[in-house]
Amino acid sequence: MLNRIATKQKLFIRGVQLGDTLCTLCGRKEETTSDILISCNISNVVWNMWYKWFGVSFVNQNDMINNFDHFSCMCCNKEGNRLWKYVWASIIWCIWKHRNSLVFNQDRINAVEILTMAQVQSWAWLKHKVNKANFSYWAWI
Repeated sequence: MLNRIATKQKLFIRGVQLGDTLCTLCGRKEETTSDILISCNISNVVWNMWYKWFGVSFVNQNDMINNFDHFSCMCCNKEGNRLWKYVWASIIWCIWKHRNSLVFNQDRINAVEILTMAQVQSWAWLKHKVNKANFSYWAWI
């Protein structure tokens, strides 16, 4: 995923004609993988809401590798860290899906909607991928 997704920056480098290469979510910086998924203002809001919902303190890292490493080591055991990796992936996936919805469907930016989608997605992934994830959606939310 690192620098392989079709951000505006990557499309421009490949010769695709775009109006600009600014971040689709915040419009402030060039749209790179780390920007759109981790460090832009809107992504930061989503990440901060997630940490607040989970009741954890976290210093958001501004690049993909450091963010993943930091996020995936939040537990003190291997199984817990595995669960956090699913959660991280669901947040990333939902931010990217929302970005694409803005680009292709002219939807509106909605950080709460991204968080809600990530909550649903992470619960579904955990429920089907982890044997010990024995909880209802309502207990998750």
